[in-house]
Amino acid sequence: SLVDYNELIDLDVELYNVGSQPAQNLTVVISTNDQYVTLIDSVDFLATINANNTINISSPFSFQVDNYVPDQHVVLFTLTITDNQSNSWTSNLSVTLNAPLIEDLGLSIDDINFGNGNSRLDAGETLDLVVTIKNSGHSDIMNLNSFLSCSSPFVTVNSAVSSTSVLPSNQQQSVIF
Repeated sequence: SLVDYNELIDLDVELYNVGSQPAQNLTVVISTNDQYVTLIDSVDFLATINANNTINISSPFSFQVDNYVPDQHVVLFTLTITDNQSNSWTSNLSVTLNAPLIEDLGLSIDDINFGNGNSRLDAGETLDLVVTIKNSGHSDIMNLNSFLSCSSPFVTVNSAVSSTSVLPSNQQQSVIF
């Protein structure tokens, strides 16, 4: 039901014939110019939609969501339906894309085990740098790698990578370097 980053989506469509005559030999085309989706299957064909009837089409269209999308980005699609008499109808639909949104909530120094325990970076100490991150986006993130580097010649980074297997939406976690 939710559309997340890096997903392949099969889109169901419901069409209603408001006319008094059957619509026959229909070509249904979905389109978008959105940079964050790639249409995979954008055309479907229908034999008939009877007058005053609804038809549900299961997965006639598919699209791939980009791996890097802004959280809550809205994609606008245009659905164009053409019948065998060259009548054409257009309808718009929108789909909201979900993605993680990582925030840095702050950092702390843990020098209890190998330092003097004053929570400050002192010369000669070995310590853990604890960074608290939060996923304030609307999608979980899997296999998150955090990297730490320092340009100071007086600091040695012993553990430059910290991995998080999953950071659920609206959750926070400490990353330790």
